[in-house]
Amino acid sequence: MSASPQEWPTVLQEILAAARNAFPLRFGGYDRRAVDTALLDAADRLKTDVEDAEGYLELARVLDEELEEAREALARYDRLHAGEGLAELEDEAARDAVARARWEADAIVRDARREARLAVERAEQAAAARMRSFEDEDREVRRRLAALTAMAGDVVRAAGRSSERLLARLAGRQRVLDEWAREFSPLLDDLPSFCGTVEIPRSRKPEEAGVPRARTADEEPAAVETT
Repeated sequence: MSASPQEWPTVLQEILAAARNAFPLRFGGYDRRAVDTALLDAADRLKTDVEDAEGYLELARVLDEELEEAREALARYDRLHAGEGLAELEDEAARDAVARARWEADAIVRDARREARLAVERAEQAAAARMRSFEDEDREVRRRLAALTAMAGDVVRAAGRSSERLLARLAGRQRVLDEWAREFSPLLDDLPSFCGTVEIPRSRKPEEAGVPRARTADEEPAAVETT
């Protein structure tokens, strides 16, 4: 057995303290690995408690057998000494010793049975309390996961709507830029070339406006002629 009757309160306190421990949080909910570890630990403790209870029951059975053997020995003793030793058995001290032995044996059996019964009841109550605690925590974890899933869905949908609005604005701006390009293209075609110092491409796009033509390495910068 892993725990004596004197150690039961300490074991129960450890079990209850472990059941009240909070699990570490992860992404707004309980860490599933911590919950699984706690469940395995609870299963091991429950197995230990059951083994302790079975040990007490086995002790009660052994004491019962020893009591029965003592009673049979006393019966044989009575039969063997029913003749010449009858007067001796009538002796007060002998009767007291036999009665005391029987009373002590009965008391041992009663205590063992009571301890075994209490151990089983305590183990069952502790197991039921742990299971209720784990069920409550499991429901809380599921609730948090559902809330986080709904929140993530809302964020994704909001991001999708924002992207759609942004794309719509970009498309509108592109249409405006295209309109400007079509409107200002004739004006750009009529501008002078400034003797080739700055090349203005024909029908260029608005985003290309104001960008001078790049010179090659062997070209010399030319002065701008004025009229």
